[in-house]
Amino acid sequence: MMKKILLLTLIVLIFACKNSESEISNNQIEKEFYADGKYDYKLTFHKNEFDSIVYKYPDGKIYKTGKIKNQNKIGNWLIYDSLNDLREIREYFIVNDSSYLNRVFHLKNGDTLANKKSLITHQPEFIADTLNFNYTTYNFIKVLSKDTINLNEPFSAYAYNGSPTLRNLNSQILVLVGKEKNNINSDFSNLEEVKLDTFYNVNTDAINQPNFTGYDWKQVAVFGRWFKTPGEKTIRGYVLEYAKGPFTDTILNKNNVDSLTTKTYFERKVFIRER
Repeated sequence: MMKKILLLTLIVLIFACKNSESEISNNQIEKEFYADGKYDYKLTFHKNEFDSIVYKYPDGKIYKTGKIKNQNKIGNWLIYDSLNDLREIREYFIVNDSSYLNRVFHLKNGDTLANKKSLITHQPEFIADTLNFNYTTYNFIKVLSKDTINLNEPFSAYAYNGSPTLRNLNSQILVLVGKEKNNINSDFSNLEEVKLDTFYNVNTDAINQPNFTGYDWKQVAVFGRWFKTPGEKTIRGYVLEYAKGPFTDTILNKNNVDSLTTKTYFERKVFIRER
């Protein structure tokens, strides 16, 4: 209920503060103003493939900026406090034609925080645009290969789930990757239709255990790919965090749930040259 009230408040503030008309310059930049007409509230830079959006505080400093494609947020969105310090990065992927919040990083003085208790949340912009979880997602893909490799060399990488969403349920991860042919679509819309390669975590993958001393082996998975043809390749997949039941899902209010899962998507480009 509180979330709905905050969302409604944000909508009211936006429409109360800006003018009813927008100024469009050269059909490329669209401006929306605060009620006083002195400062831009929102700038939209129209591109061929996407639009760049900039939201501003009343004093003209940047509040939030990012990109949209077909009305969906994509890539990294940057959020600043009123002192112009970067406080949050939100990474969005397009999944099944909708924006998917993939990862979040909370910052203070340029350092990543595990939670956002120390962020400046009393500002109306932050209160109305606050996520419903307060931890940084320390989930990343570390590519071990170069950007360009030879046809007879493998692409290699590993995934590390540094902030398990299901941490209290003894979770672990898998990495699922599309194949060279019949790859995963750019919006991940065909996951149920294509065959994926599955890579188990290091707790099962004993060969790689010596390389990850000090890690939680259940949250690390090594993966890779050999290619049959040269050219630019897209490696697309996701990290699946899962916890085995049975247990009670307090959110859905269900008993004897077999498992719970979360997904973190990734995409990497690599060029394969023929020797």
